[in-house]
Amino acid sequence: MIATIVEAKQTKVTSCPVFKYWDYPIFALLTGVMLLSECYFLLYWFSHQDWVYYPLSFVMMTGALLLYLFLYQLRWPCLPFMRIPQPVMPRPGQRVGVATTFVPGAESIEMLEETLQRGANQVHMRKNHVSNTNWH
Repeated sequence: MIATIVEAKQTKVTSCPVFKYWDYPIFALLTGVMLLSECYFLLYWFSHQDWVYYPLSFVMMTGALLLYLFLYQLRWPCLPFMRIPQPVMPRPGQRVGVATTFVPGAESIEMLEETLQRGANQVHMRKNHVSNTNWH
């Protein structure tokens, strides 16, 4: 009961890192393998004389390839900084809502029921209400 009261007064969302201590050496190893493989591929890419015979196509493909690799490499160093928020119990009297989507015919009713049940268990709701909105 005391832990619930302490959690209910908490207003700041806390988070913990996703990576554990053993993930950092693996991340460093994968980073090295990835960089070496990209260097090897780029050496192979530029070693052919295709730029002489097909300059416009080669420049366009090379630009797209380098952009893709750049954007991928831009996200990669962010992985060790990922964090997961810790659940916070709602204060007494606060209402919590859960929203989900459902596509009739493409998804089963059982899947919707399971999603609603998990949402209800997650936020300790007493009622589930399904709003049927047709957007035709």
